[in-house]
Amino acid sequence: MLEWIQNFFETNKDNVIFDGLIVAFLTIVMGSIIDLVTTNATLQDALDTKSEWRQELFKVASKEKIKLEDVYTLRTTLRYTPKKRSKDLLCTNCSPKGKEYNFDNFTKTAINYCNRITNISLIEGTSIPCLSENNVQENVRIIARFLLKNHWEVLGVPKYRPLKRFLVQRSLRKDIKETISMIQQ
Repeated sequence: MLEWIQNFFETNKDNVIFDGLIVAFLTIVMGSIIDLVTTNATLQDALDTKSEWRQELFKVASKEKIKLEDVYTLRTTLRYTPKKRSKDLLCTNCSPKGKEYNFDNFTKTAINYCNRITNISLIEGTSIPCLSENNVQENVRIIARFLLKNHWEVLGVPKYRPLKRFLVQRSLRKDIKETISMIQQ
């Protein structure tokens, strides 16, 4: 096969049209790759900018008093439902060895935490202007800060940089474990 390619190029080395076609083909391929990468990043940034979810999450993370509406805002920034195979990292019956610190499990944990807060508030009545327990307020801030950090670090790494993505994912597991330990306190 390699000989065939060499013979083909040697017999057509004076063919200007052939050289032009190769250059045009390579230009189209490279241009398509660059366009795909740039369009994907631009689309993601445009969606983030239009929804303003980062700004809303930043407001929740920096509030002194967390209200029930802030918990709803935090819950809105998460998935509609957790992935089916994900596990709650705050599960009291689970052994620490069986816990997988990945983003899907963290998302399920955050969803369950927000749902528990909103369910308790609905039972006790929503007339309470502020969530009463300081650790609940701080936990909401911790989850919001983690989501902001994750978005900044993980989604900022291009998909075509596999080694960098691997290192960021490895760091993410450590960050999730630290975040969960802060929530449990």
